[in-house]
Amino acid sequence: MLLLVVALCIGLGACAGSLEQLASTDPGGDQQANPPEQTETCEKLGELRIGMTTSQVLSVCGRMPLRTSVLVTRDGKKLTVWTYRKSYLHLSNDQLVQIIPIE
Repeated sequence: MLLLVVALCIGLGACAGSLEQLASTDPGGDQQANPPEQTETCEKLGELRIGMTTSQVLSVCGRMPLRTSVLVTRDGKKLTVWTYRKSYLHLSNDQLVQIIPIE
């Protein structure tokens, strides 16, 4: 019986070690090169211009937003808000209408 308990403890210890190792690496096996602050922001916020299309905004920012929200204004207009780590981008009718930096 004691031998069974010891074998079980050793087996569980090996599994726990494997889980810790899996949790500490990303799916590609490489450690993350950039901290989240850099990868969650719009890369070139200063290059954005009012009137750009959504595809142009994505090209300049270099990534999808962290969050997308759709709002309807009092006058019934649909406004899409893209949230990045340091900015909010407001889009309407597939065009950038407002850039709000977050400090």
